[in-house]
Amino acid sequence: MVTGVTLRPWARRDRRSIEHWPPAGVPEHWIARTSNDPARSLAIDVRNHLIGRISLRTINANDASIGIYLHPSWRGHGYGVIALQLLRECSEYQRLFLEVATDNEGAIRAYRRAGWETVSVVERNGYTYWMMEAQCIQHCILSAPYCSS
Repeated sequence: MVTGVTLRPWARRDRRSIEHWPPAGVPEHWIARTSNDPARSLAIDVRNHLIGRISLRTINANDASIGIYLHPSWRGHGYGVIALQLLRECSEYQRLFLEVATDNEGAIRAYRRAGWETVSVVERNGYTYWMMEAQCIQHCILSAPYCSS
């Protein structure tokens, strides 16, 4: 079982930590849609080691869209699934949405294991995405400053 995953507020030092990471490998328009506001981003840590980031964009008072990026060496081990489950448990929102390329099979499996469901298909800039949704479990605010597995 995967343990030791923590979500915490994004810090200035985190930006410096990820500068050497491989590029996300996603279209530029996707990057432009994610939040660069540190106040709307969460660091994903495993035993105090930064492995990824979740960016949030408010849609309305109840809903937000997210983007998630894990360092490639941490993918495929269940850490993203746990991070997304923690986000559902600790979010201030009632529903969360994300878009995933229809050919990104690893991410789609992870999102489904974390409780996300496909709700529609989106065509944008020559790419096809599935819009996925997750209901937040407790609707509690990430106020701890941490939410951990």
